Amino acid sequence: MLRTNWHGMEFYLDEPGLKTHSLKPIQLVDREAYGEALNGVSFPLHWLTEYRICILPYRLFDYPDTLALTLDANATYVFATTWQLTPRMVHRLAVHELGHVVDFRLMNEKRWAEYRKIRGLTDTMKYRDTSPYHKDRPREVFAEDFRLLFGAELAAKNPHENFGLANPKEVPGLKDFFLSLVPNIITLSDETTRANPEQSDPVQGKTRL
Repeated sequence: MLRTNWHGMEFYLDEPGLKTHSLKPIQLVDREAYGEALNGVSFPLHWLTEYRICILPYRLFDYPDTLALTLDANATYVFATTWQLTPRMVHRLAVHELGHVVDFRLMNEKRWAEYRKIRGLTDTMKYRDTSPYHKDRPREVFAEDFRLLFGAELAAKNPHENFGLANPKEVPGLKDFFLSLVPNIITLSDETTRANPEQSDPVQGKTRL
């Protein structure tokens, strides 16, 4: 049985025989649509050697509306629902959760400080992973940014969960930041430097601002 704790919230599955939250039949998330969403991602994933997606015929006890959890770098647990998820909802879910995997695999303390600065999340009292508001948790902002920057059309249909933040596509340097997480990837800044070598720092190799 899945049982885990995340920032004070305990997640575990309904067990057979326990009182359920609804008498409606549960439905599994469409595996084919989930796979299509991942195949449509434009972010380089050659470094992702193993990523398990566990589509379960259960809902979370006490959190029945939760669709998925990615609690570490190795797996995403996708839960059943009592309503039919549209392909658009599945695509959004799949790419958002993949964003969490990118976070767990490629982010570190230094990169988080850089990301917060670029994204305008420097108010650590408001933007913290223990926030009661899901939309203000930095890891959720990161996953939503990933979805909108690198998801295919269906995955990117819905706007960012946090309406108070700028569209990630309009934040200078944000897409380059994501791409810089993966070694040997040429970013837009790199291309600018190559096209305008006189603007680059001969020692640091960075474009002057």
